[in-house]
Amino acid sequence: MKKIMRLLTLGGLLAAAQPTLVLGQSAVTAGVRRHAEHSVFTDLPYGNGDLSYALGYELHEQNALWQLAADYAPDITGTNNVHAVFTPQLNLLFKDKIWRAGVGLLDSYIERKGDEQNGWTSPYWQFILGVNIPINKFSLGAAAYYPFAHWSELSQFDVRDLDYGVSLSYTF
Repeated sequence: MKKIMRLLTLGGLLAAAQPTLVLGQSAVTAGVRRHAEHSVFTDLPYGNGDLSYALGYELHEQNALWQLAADYAPDITGTNNVHAVFTPQLNLLFKDKIWRAGVGLLDSYIERKGDEQNGWTSPYWQFILGVNIPINKFSLGAAAYYPFAHWSELSQFDVRDLDYGVSLSYTF
């Protein structure tokens, strides 16, 4: 619960730091993410090909957007003792025409099978790079994600550690 409060506090502080924020368009989004088994960031229990499903809300400004989302992975193959993973996240994405790039802050709740203790990971980060193609009030997106725990680990980047996702958004 403390970690959820940390994420919510961080989101509030980020929103408060923008006193001249002009409310732009909003969007709701749904997506699917294909996870990789990470060679460096081993706290995440995903195996190659595990899927998670996300719902989110986006607040768009002229050149950027805030995304508050929740991700749920019900069938984890990366480890035998994990039943599901729930991941709230706050992302800041910069946009230029169809391109999106940004960074996010995440925290995952790992639900374990049997008598093992459930619990939250430490907060961690992700880089996001993708495209978003508008079609009237809808848009189709595709992105690559690179989750990592510590900024000092970025020198150990491996393309095999990338997650990939697709999404459908409705703008209002």
